[in-house]
Amino acid sequence: MQAGRIRYDSVTVANRHQAFKRSSRLLGQSDFQFVFSGARKLANRSFTVLIRKNQSEHARLGMAISKKVVRRAVDRNLIKRYVRECFRRQSAQMDHFDIVVLARQGITTRNRQELANDINELFSRLLIKDS
Repeated sequence: MQAGRIRYDSVTVANRHQAFKRSSRLLGQSDFQFVFSGARKLANRSFTVLIRKNQSEHARLGMAISKKVVRRAVDRNLIKRYVRECFRRQSAQMDHFDIVVLARQGITTRNRQELANDINELFSRLLIKDS
């Protein structure tokens, strides 16, 4: 394993040079409202993904992982790391989308491999539907 990387089962978190840049994030309430107001939905057992075309030159990601669904902060942070890493790996292939990822009830019963597979499946479905 290379220096500067942390291994979480099947997902390798990138080093600082491959970070989740500010320009790739949905930051403000208006960004989230834009997606929520006219989004297309994709869902599986762990996540619901809301997608809407944007006017920027790249895909942007926002996450809404609530305390009601995932009680422990450690679990919320782990889920966010997996989602960010999967997005980072596939964002170059994604069109100009704003994407909001929501955690679904029961997500905490899934193991790490299943979480990675579930979010990768949704991002892959997004790529296929867009083609």
